[in-house]
Formats: sequence, structure tokens, C-alpha cells
Amino acid sequence: MENTNPVGIDLGLDSFVAVSDGTKIGKPNFMQQKRKKIAKWQKIVARRNKGSKRRERAKARLQRTYEYSTSQSDDYLHKLSDTLVNSGYTSFAVEDLHIQNMVKNCRLAGSIQDASWNRFIQLLSYKAESAGLGVVKVDAKNTSKECSNCGNIQEMPLSERTYICNRCGMQKDRDINASINILNRATLGQRGSHAQGDNIRPQQEATIEELRTDKTHPLQDAVIA
Repeated sequence: MENTNPVGIDLGLDSFVAVSDGTKIGKPNFMQQKRKKIAKWQKIVARRNKGSKRRERAKARLQRTYEYSTSQSDDYLHKLSDTLVNSGYTSFAVEDLHIQNMVKNCRLAGSIQDASWNRFIQLLSYKAESAGLGVVKVDAKNTSKECSNCGNIQEMPLSERTYICNRCGMQKDRDINASINILNRATLGQRGSHAQGDNIRPQQEATIEELRTDKTHPLQDAVIA
């Protein structure tokens, strides 16, 4: 298959997925909700006396809550990866993330683990390759700090959600800018209209509109920008 519509994908904490054509998909609410329930039952277990029946019942409830949360998250990742693979893209570029090192940062650990980045990349890669689509992993260094227009690198605190280049003045959503950099690295720096988000395909527009309006769609509880 000719690689006519490659895209870069950035995985983040603000939005779950940002695609280089301008598509953003937010994290579903259930991830945070289930995390709170798990934390609640962990505290209850800790308060109960060791060896007591009440502690055992609380531990069983904690286990059920955790298993349900994991199953719900996995179902979401399956449906999201299916949607992307069937959206008309011809290849995907993603960051080669080292999650184990990233979760050493305690402030971000919970969010990164909730995001299930490794699992998503695993599913996307498997389904894309089964459909004859390529998946390329690129160096993740400075993808959020680099200007996708001129290559300038500048500091970008997590609180800054818009990339404003100090050199060329380009302004772009932080995550979309990163996704374009990811695509550029995968295509050896070749910048085309697909990378810059200038040519949103009708097929993709229909998919995003479906996500916005169809309450039965599997990704309806994700936030689409």
C-alpha cells in the first residue's frame, strides 16, 4: 500500500491522543473516576483489622473494582485503536516512550499509568500491521519543545498548552505541534500538507462528527477537540 496519508500521534496527559492532522481525543472520564474508587477501597482495607472478615470483604471489593477498571480501560483502548486504523490513515508514527523511567516522577506517575500508553501503542501497532499499515517509533526527545515549523527548541513547562515559537512566531496547540514533530521524524523531515494539518480528509471529518453526535459510538465519552 502506498503511504499517501501518514500521521504522527502524540500521547499526553491533557489529551489522550493528538494526531498531526489536528484531531484531538481526550481521556474518558471513567479513568479518573475508577482511580478514585480504587483509592477509596485501598484506604478501607488499610483501616480494617488484619485477618478479619471485614478486611477480606473489603479486599475482595477492591479487587473487583480494579478488575472492572482494567477491563473498561482495555475496551476503550481497543475501540480507539480500531477507530484510528479504520480512519483512512496509511501509517502511524509514535514516540518510543520509556514508561518505566517516566513513572519514577511521582507527580506524573498516576496519570501516566492511567493513560495506559504502552497498551495503546501495543494495540495500535498490532492492528495497523494486520491491516497492512506501517507503524514507526521515533525518538521522543524534545518533541514538545521543538517548533514543527522552523526546528527551534525552547523550554515548555507542562502548564503551557500552546506552543509559541520564540524564533518564527508560530502558534499551535502544544500536543498537535508535538504530533507533527513525531511525523516529521518518521518521514525524515519531509513536511507535507498532511503533517501540517492543512488537508483534513472528508473521511476523517465524518469520523469525528460521529464521535461528537452518536451516543452509541464506542468513543462517545471521550472529549473530541
